[in-house]
Amino acid sequence: PVGKVVSDVLERCVDYTMDVYDFDHVLKLDLLDMLLPGRGVSRVKYVPDFEDMVTDGTQSEQGSKEPPQRIVYERVLCEHVNWKDFRHGPGKTWDEVPWVAFRHKIGKIAGKKMFGEVFDQVPLDGVEDEEIKKHEATLGSLFKTAEVWEIWDKDDGTVNFLATTYKAKLLKTEPDPLMLDGFFPNPRPIYAIQCDA
Repeated sequence: PVGKVVSDVLERCVDYTMDVYDFDHVLKLDLLDMLLPGRGVSRVKYVPDFEDMVTDGTQSEQGSKEPPQRIVYERVLCEHVNWKDFRHGPGKTWDEVPWVAFRHKIGKIAGKKMFGEVFDQVPLDGVEDEEIKKHEATLGSLFKTAEVWEIWDKDDGTVNFLATTYKAKLLKTEPDPLMLDGFFPNPRPIYAIQCDA
């Protein structure tokens, strides 16, 4: 009886989650990408929300002045990946693929939030829109972004972030954040023409 109740609760949670962020639309975008360019890809994202914990004001053991945080809400979202923004390594079958990569266009504020001070050294791409170029002195920087690749390396079990305009080092490397079966945050892509990988 306990197992039945738990499975019912989990099923309702999954149904609610898929309704909240329009899961059907994500799958329709995958289907269109499969029909037009020939490959459709989705991925999962884990999105935790944190809040500062109330403390007595003393510093932590590491000497950090930042207050400790706790998770107040967690979400797992399915997100469509544009066919131009996905790459994967060589492999005769999907199980042999050693890495997958997702391209992001990240602005200055979001980049500093994600990667810290190192993002100040990343050159941003120019603005292509002619109307914005006319006001580049005042507005141009708002629209400039850096191309960042998020690379999931199955052999190392790490996720690496590489900016194409910054050659000095990786922006960030972190251990496997999701601990999923198969490591990658996406299932095997759907193809218009059947192939193993």
